[in-house]
Amino acid sequence: MRRALAIGVAGGILVWAAVALQWWALTLVIGIAAGILGVRRREAIVSGALAGAIGWAMPLLAMALTGAPVGRAAAVISGVIVAPAAGIPALAITLLGGALLGAAGAWLGWVAGSVREAW
Repeated sequence: MRRALAIGVAGGILVWAAVALQWWALTLVIGIAAGILGVRRREAIVSGALAGAIGWAMPLLAMALTGAPVGRAAAVISGVIVAPAAGIPALAITLLGGALLGAAGAWLGWVAGSVREAW
């Protein structure tokens, strides 16, 4: 599980950089890489979800520390996926969206790695 945490944190830093450049879709690609690096399925999915959650939380944290309106940014992201766009639920949906995108990529990467080993 330590390896999953290390991969998740490293992936989270990469996702943060990608999100800062407005390349949010790279969360899926970084999740795929985390899945390929994961030995077990659970480890892979945890590391991908952690990378997505960290990567999407860090820009919101940076906005909060500089006094920018975090709620408005989270509301925009929640609005894109047609979810409640107010306060804490918007922040939770934003982090959940990043975590799910990373976990989906990690699962895909883990499956691709398993198929590759089977051949």
